[in-house]
Amino acid sequence: MLSTLPVNLNALRRLKKMTALRQAAFLTLVFLAVLMIAGWFSAQWISRELDSGINDELKLRHEALSRQLKDQPSPGSLLPNSSVMFASFTDARQQVFGADSKKLYRRAGLSEIEFEDTHSDEESRWRIYNAPAAGGQLVVAINLDHRYDVLERIGQSYLVVSIIVSVVTLVVGLMIGLYNQRRYSRISQTLDTIAAGDLSARINQTKARDDLDLVAQRIDLTTVRLESLVKQTQDLSANIAHDLKTPMARLRARLESALISPEAEDNAVTLEAALEQIDKMIATFEAILRIAYLNSGEYRARFQPLPLADIVRETADIYSPVVEDSGRQLILDVKGSAAVMCSRELLIQLLANLIENAIRHTPPDSVIWLTCHGRVLTIEDNGPGIPAHERTRVLEPMYRLEKSRSTSGSGLGLSLVSTISQLHQAKLVLTDTGSDKSPEGLKIQLEFPAAEP
Repeated sequence: MLSTLPVNLNALRRLKKMTALRQAAFLTLVFLAVLMIAGWFSAQWISRELDSGINDELKLRHEALSRQLKDQPSPGSLLPNSSVMFASFTDARQQVFGADSKKLYRRAGLSEIEFEDTHSDEESRWRIYNAPAAGGQLVVAINLDHRYDVLERIGQSYLVVSIIVSVVTLVVGLMIGLYNQRRYSRISQTLDTIAAGDLSARINQTKARDDLDLVAQRIDLTTVRLESLVKQTQDLSANIAHDLKTPMARLRARLESALISPEAEDNAVTLEAALEQIDKMIATFEAILRIAYLNSGEYRARFQPLPLADIVRETADIYSPVVEDSGRQLILDVKGSAAVMCSRELLIQLLANLIENAIRHTPPDSVIWLTCHGRVLTIEDNGPGIPAHERTRVLEPMYRLEKSRSTSGSGLGLSLVSTISQLHQAKLVLTDTGSDKSPEGLKIQLEFPAAEP
């Protein structure tokens, strides 16, 4: 028995901390307060109306009896005498008919007295109206206890209804609160699971489609993005280690060779090759740092509206000789002069990466189409293309289709393109080249938003 006491106390403590219970209790108390205030005002209004009705009834009854007493030689037969109403008449000769009490004639007009009811032998509250009538004084009295019994019954009924409605409100509020509390608990448990390292956990929306569902949706979207970033980070770490291991090994071999070789000319060649390997590593780190800087979003403050077509023409002029020297052909197609919010430097970098990527992954005699129509930029080639299931992965840092990673390149070119397009809020899509140009190949399209006026 005692062993279960701490458990029960803990359960009570948790129950007291439940937002659902607090909300239900608070709403019930507010409802009770409003109900009590409304009941008090209602009782006051009903009491005033009841008093007004009694006063009007007394005056009307007094007026009617006054008319009847003028023509009636025996007033006693006209006067009512019951537990609800009675009358007393004193004529000009001071003869009293009906109830006989000095209390009745002390004050003129309307007043209240305590008077013994001849029918019940108990004192009751009466409201009387004393005024002249038929040459004498006529008093008409109405029993207030009987009238106010109705008000008390209304109050009791109001109290019973209030209790029932309050209990129902508390129960319904608690049920709704418990339902929402379960949803809060599911969100909390999912966040605990995510914090424990399981980024595949999801809250999932319910059919309610309310603000909690909106929060759950945002958390799920954030978790998806976080899972993707963590996966990219893990892949990035492995790829960086792989890409730097080979140049470092080659660098070490070159330097060892320079130490062993007795000829200065051989040393110069070896050291030159070593410097080339160092330059590749530096370039890789510079690209990673540039992507990290662009992801911070600080660069966007420097954007200004510029014609996209002019930047495309300028970049094409710069890279046309490079494409021709590689044995490929660059075809330029520019229409319109739409302005976009951009960085000229970054867009030239983006176009340079796209052109160099096309040169690197297409055979000689290939064609590269560079198109700019309004705010839509497209680059296509007739090379081998990229499999559909790999098109999302190639935008990740350090990811390469060539798994052995024995060829030149770091896998950062398209990742930088993706980062720059996100910074410009441009829609980036990778598809196959159109059939009118080539049955295969890669088409990269970017659609930029319009420049703000």
